[in-house]
Amino acid sequence: MSYNRVEWQDGLRETILFILEEETDWHRFSLHRLGSYCFELADLCKSDCVVPVVIFLREADSVPASLSLGAEHQPYVERGIEVFEAQKKDRQLRALQRKANKFGMELVLAA
Repeated sequence: MSYNRVEWQDGLRETILFILEEETDWHRFSLHRLGSYCFELADLCKSDCVVPVVIFLREADSVPASLSLGAEHQPYVERGIEVFEAQKKDRQLRALQRKANKFGMELVLAA
């Protein structure tokens, strides 16, 4: 595992940390281990913006795309592709709202 840190010179945006994990055999990949790396690095670097990137050197047949921790009916950590997509859309919406405000306009969402 290695990581890279991206910082903006103007300091207006949060630092982004990219965790890079390479795995030759996908059977040895552990989503729990990757999650612990992300939490530890976020704590160490005082950043909530951590992007895990896994590189499989051979073809991967069945790799888990999400992580859910907790009781069967009440998970307390649940992340996956769907959550990432929802967060991405939310960030895009906030960016559009800021741009509209910059020009004295208001962004109205359709019902």
